[in-house]
Amino acid sequence: MAREKPLIRISDILLKIAKKFDLEIKIVEQTINKNWGKLVGERISAHTKPDTVSYKKLLVHVDSPAWMQQLMFLKEDIIKNINEAAGRKIIKDIRFQIGDITKEVETPPEKDSENKGEFRPLTKNDLAFADEVIRPIEDEKTKGKARKAVIKYLTAKNKK
Repeated sequence: MAREKPLIRISDILLKIAKKFDLEIKIVEQTINKNWGKLVGERISAHTKPDTVSYKKLLVHVDSPAWMQQLMFLKEDIIKNINEAAGRKIIKDIRFQIGDITKEVETPPEKDSENKGEFRPLTKNDLAFADEVIRPIEDEKTKGKARKAVIKYLTAKNKK
C-alpha cells in the first residue's frame, strides 16, 4: 500500500516562493503602506508616508521638522501598533526623515493600450522552479492550479 504524504497548504508554497525571491519584505512594506492610516491615525498619516523596511527598521518620510520631533515621542507606540497588527515582531525601529509624503493614487489600468507587455517571457529556470515548488502536492487538480499560479506569478513584470 502506498504511503500517503501529508497535505501541503498553498499558503506554505506561496511563502516559500516569497522567501526564495526575497518578496517577504516587500509584502510587509505594502501591507504597512496600505494600512498606514489605520496604524497611526489619520492625523499622523496626513504628515507622514512609510517608505522601506530594511533589517526590521522602517523608514518614514515626514513633511516637517516639528512633526518629526513629535513622532520621536510616539515611535514606540507606532512600532507596537504595527507589530500587533502583524501578529509578530516585524518592525523593531523606525527612522524618520524629512521627505516627500505625496500619497500615490491608484488609477485603474486602461484597456489594451497599457496592459500590453505586462508579462515577461517564461524561462526554463522558471519552469524548473515551478515544478520544484509543486512537487510535494499529491492531488493532480490542486497541483495543476498551483503550477498555473506559480507560473503566473513568475511571468508578471515587477512594477516599481
